[in-house]
Amino acid sequence: MFKVTDDAVRLSSDSSKFDIWLNNLIPPTPEFDVFISYAVGDSAIADELRNDLEEKGLKCFMAEKDIHVAAEWQDSIRAALIGSKRVLVLLTPRSLNRPWVLMETGAAWALGKSLIPLLSHVSANELLDPIRRYQARVIETTAQRQLLVNELTGT
Repeated sequence: MFKVTDDAVRLSSDSSKFDIWLNNLIPPTPEFDVFISYAVGDSAIADELRNDLEEKGLKCFMAEKDIHVAAEWQDSIRAALIGSKRVLVLLTPRSLNRPWVLMETGAAWALGKSLIPLLSHVSANELLDPIRRYQARVIETTAQRQLLVNELTGT
């Protein structure tokens, strides 16, 4: 059962106060063009990819770069996943079975995000079945990475 209070009526009639109240209740999610999911040992590859994408004007989330010191990192990752348009999953021999990479992949699927597996020194037949269903891109060379960037940016 809901009860209409004087505070609710007052807030709904003043949109700026209502927005402040709502943002305190449900913090706004960040907006990213791309969420990059990767294992910590693959941060150099993920960083190169991020730099290439940002040079083309895409806003990227990469945990190592975007989570501030002392922040509750699980909440930051959740908010970034929700606020991202698509999720790139960097799959390497290190990351294939990493729990957080798999969790982020599952979250992307549950949120209905565009999911793009990126393969580096693994083949599509090594992927778990749910991930294997998505069209992947190999990014083992600079040229392959640039092709992906161009595809994502429409250039």
